[in-house]
Amino acid sequence: MEQILAAVDAGRVINPLLTEARIQGSLAQGLGSALSEELLYDAKGQPLTKHLGDYHLYNAVDMPRTQVYLVETTEPAGPFGAKAVSEVAMGAVAPAIANAVASATGIRLPLLPLTPERILRAWHAQLQAQAQAQPPAQEPIRS
Repeated sequence: MEQILAAVDAGRVINPLLTEARIQGSLAQGLGSALSEELLYDAKGQPLTKHLGDYHLYNAVDMPRTQVYLVETTEPAGPFGAKAVSEVAMGAVAPAIANAVASATGIRLPLLPLTPERILRAWHAQLQAQAQAQPPAQEPIRS
């Protein structure tokens, strides 16, 4: 992923630098939930993801370039016309990535995170289903 872009209606922006940083943090959370963060359990319900090293959180090194656009409006109910922005961008990340995967591969996965293993498994299953659905080649008629 080269870049992630977010346009957020922030109401009246009181502190632009802090507001942008909070949105970048929510983008990182969204990327993590979409691509890497997963708690795994065994058949008895015991956690297999026991250490933070097994649970990949997106950090500054992992992040693609981000571009945040703050759209200023006035929110009469907010303090000084501001709106809450802390996690507002997070909700759109996973659906956007899932749609990009579906557009590129024709595969719509119903489970997050969209790991390479899950995408490949679904792609192989789709290819097998297509191969089984095709009628067998007919033998040429010989006289």
